[in-house]
Amino acid sequence: MNKKKISLEQPLDEKLLNTIRQHLQSEKLPCSVAFDIAQKNQVQIKHIGQTADMAGIRLCKCQLGLFGYEPEKKKIKPLQIIEPALNQAIQDAQKDNRMTCKTIWHIAETMKMNKLHVSCACETLGLKIKNCQLGAF
Repeated sequence: MNKKKISLEQPLDEKLLNTIRQHLQSEKLPCSVAFDIAQKNQVQIKHIGQTADMAGIRLCKCQLGLFGYEPEKKKIKPLQIIEPALNQAIQDAQKDNRMTCKTIWHIAETMKMNKLHVSCACETLGLKIKNCQLGAF
């Protein structure tokens, strides 16, 4: 994780850290697992990211396809065609050619689409994806 992006607002929660460590895959924390831990423990997702960062635990398998895949590192690829409704939703939500992770999740949920598909559409449109909910980017 990029330590410059994370504000360490809370002290290290040892119980939460132990839960995170129990769910590591190849010594890394997958994005989807981090969200599951946050929901089950009723903590903000950014707290999971902060705890992992403080413990030196790396994140992997970003649900938007941006990092943590082997061997290419990224899973995001431009689409050949973007559905008109998705294109409109993205255009309406983007600001200064940027989209946030949270906004992509919202569009995907609203349109009942895969998050990776929405982020691939953003890639096709040349939009920069910012503000990872875990604090990775």
